[in-house]
Amino acid sequence: MKVTVSLLKKTGAEHGVTFPNMLAAVITEDLLKRLFSTSFANVICLRNLCDFTGEAYARGASRRVELYYCERQIVPDLKSPGAPVGEEVLSKMVSEMFSESLTFSCLEDVTYNTEIRDELLEITAKFDKFEVPVTVSLIPLPEASFRATDSRFELLIKPGMDFFIYEYPPECILADNGFEIFEKLELLGEMNMYLEAYDILSSKMVSGRVVREWLLHYCEKNGLAPTLERLESLRGYRDYKYMQKKWKVLLRRKKRTAPAWNEALSLVLDFYGPIWEAICENGIFLEDWMYEIRKFM
Repeated sequence: MKVTVSLLKKTGAEHGVTFPNMLAAVITEDLLKRLFSTSFANVICLRNLCDFTGEAYARGASRRVELYYCERQIVPDLKSPGAPVGEEVLSKMVSEMFSESLTFSCLEDVTYNTEIRDELLEITAKFDKFEVPVTVSLIPLPEASFRATDSRFELLIKPGMDFFIYEYPPECILADNGFEIFEKLELLGEMNMYLEAYDILSSKMVSGRVVREWLLHYCEKNGLAPTLERLESLRGYRDYKYMQKKWKVLLRRKKRTAPAWNEALSLVLDFYGPIWEAICENGIFLEDWMYEIRKFM
């Protein structure tokens, strides 16, 4: 089935996605398919998988692909003296992504122009009379921090056509963000960590045990003493005008109208609260987060 403008509009209408967002979604999905068809597939993982769902597309399709890669597994074969590791990896990755040897076709009649700049891959996709810019970032992780789980990804425009990708586990994202939230408190510069946590907790089942282990690891590694006072400080942000204002700025930037700050913070506290208390009390935590009912079981 050939993808056309009319098909994109029809499919978008079925999913509540505008045509510009539908086109961007199809382009980024095609790029994901290409990325995970390269020889790098086993040593990269997608950090922002939550951006590639029908619900996310309806809010505004992401035009950014965030990849982690394992330094130890990539660098020894590719690094040359004086060359930025990220740019060298990206250069080889690009040559494989758009190689004529790739036989699949997620989207016909599209051309890609690529440019590597500051360890970012900037892609401009041209389809019909439309252009879609997409950025691929490649972020190194030491082997001890690199975690990846396999996941089956189905193309929105072609139901039934799917492929395997590796994703950075949601537990790791929640531990990363949770540490920043508890360490920085009101000095946190990026409110997106709350929003990212909210989106994960609204859509995925999560192991509380794994989040506790990693959050404790980050505290020990960075010399942060876990205290209940930090949790109480977070609870006091419900009516904090400063945090409310920063939240509204973030939603405008993300072109979203929801969730409200109190709703987002309540969900974040429902999740992190019991885990942080277990860490402070040196206790175990074995419960799983059930997103359907928004509570631990």
